[in-house]
Amino acid sequence: MTVPRFRFLLAIFIALLASAGVAHATRIALVIGNSSYEAVPRLPNPVRDADAVAEALERLGFEVSIGRDTRKATLETLLADFSEKAAGAEMAVVFYAGHGIEVGGENYLIPVDAKLKSDARIKFEAVSLSDILSAIEGGNGIKLVLLDACRNNPFIASMEGRTRSVGRGLAKVEAADGIYISYSAAAGTTASDGEGNHSPYTEALLSTIEEPGLELNFLFRKVARFVKQKTNGTQTPFEYGRLPDVNIYLNPPVEVARPVPKDPCADAAAHWAAIEDKKSAALFKAHLQYFGQCAFAELARNALDDLVKTEKQQAASASVAAVDAAGAASAIAEEQKTPASTASGDDLAGEETVALVQPDNAKADLLSLTRDVQSGLAGLGCSKGTADGRWGRQSKRAMERFNQFANLSLDVEAPSQAALAAIRERTGRVCPLECAPTEVVAGDRCERKTCDAGFTLNKAGKCIASSAGSTRAERRKKLLGTPKQEADVQSSKARDCFELDGQKFCM
Repeated sequence: MTVPRFRFLLAIFIALLASAGVAHATRIALVIGNSSYEAVPRLPNPVRDADAVAEALERLGFEVSIGRDTRKATLETLLADFSEKAAGAEMAVVFYAGHGIEVGGENYLIPVDAKLKSDARIKFEAVSLSDILSAIEGGNGIKLVLLDACRNNPFIASMEGRTRSVGRGLAKVEAADGIYISYSAAAGTTASDGEGNHSPYTEALLSTIEEPGLELNFLFRKVARFVKQKTNGTQTPFEYGRLPDVNIYLNPPVEVARPVPKDPCADAAAHWAAIEDKKSAALFKAHLQYFGQCAFAELARNALDDLVKTEKQQAASASVAAVDAAGAASAIAEEQKTPASTASGDDLAGEETVALVQPDNAKADLLSLTRDVQSGLAGLGCSKGTADGRWGRQSKRAMERFNQFANLSLDVEAPSQAALAAIRERTGRVCPLECAPTEVVAGDRCERKTCDAGFTLNKAGKCIASSAGSTRAERRKKLLGTPKQEADVQSSKARDCFELDGQKFCM
């Protein structure tokens, strides 16, 4: 059967199968490995190469047909069966390892039973690469032809009466759109069978073919780099044909499950339900900080505005009350300074008398308020004084300390209901314990400092040597000596005494 006739019958066969609605595998592969040639020495690696590539393709989800040491008839049958499936496949791959030859510009794959005594027998004993390309060019899927078939071919030397040129390796090839051909060595060069279990080209394929997310163009670049390094630059794979302008993967990228972003408003309703009746500015501000773009943000803003307005009104009322209380306290102080008999005396003007004289119930209320504030300040550790109802310097100092440590700004000039309310909100100690320079803190009270023997505590609270603090009597003794010596001195001062020729005379 001539080659053109074979192609014609093959095309008809494929068309009939397609019209009959034959089911096709999504990804298919035909893998051929020819090692045991009958007319030339055996190649050690092609069958091992084919088995390893077939296993890798099966792991990638390919339906694989494999031929080992195929004769021509077997190879043609495998091609016919494969062409049937390739017409509707998403991806079709042909891998061939074994001898290949170029005769008269045409490339051939050599079955194990070929003798090739002359170049005229090539088309009868070998399978043309063109026939393989024709078998897979139907359909719209991706087609890959991987040829590890550029070995130094011993058939060239045995051919007699050659009438056509027989080249080294394989010749360049033109591929139809959608078919991509990879040679293990560039056109016109030969490939190594390898010294290990696989040829350099197959070893490179096996190291990259199952890498997830490796796009096909990059895969072949890595294969070429691997082979070139493996053979010290003597062998470089080459590709022919064009692929579609989409990313193609033998092993698709691993899909990383990305966490679904959390709805920022998922907890807004629950948070608002928990705080809406708390009347707390801090809680409303926190809601706006975390849920400022959510459904309840406007309610939180309105509640916060209302709360601020209410606090301002209360502060204003407290200020007025404080002013009134300050006036009352001043009146009481003036009244306490002035004897009761003079409060109604004729020497006071009428208006001044009205300012100083307060109703009895107002005086009682102010006195009670003052004592309550003083007692509260003492209970919080801000005052050491007693609740005597007199708002003086000590009470003002206590109020200043309360403002400082409670982070408030209440009026200190007079007691107020606002101050009493703020004091009653606190429990425990607010103001830290203050001790005199001569005292130390001992738990919740102050104790007098003690000094070691030979040292005396001064007013600044420092222990100094006793000599530095000697008494007046001791200093007098040092100056005058014993009492008898002092008496002699005093006696000598009482009389007129003088010395003459070393003798002392007193009058």
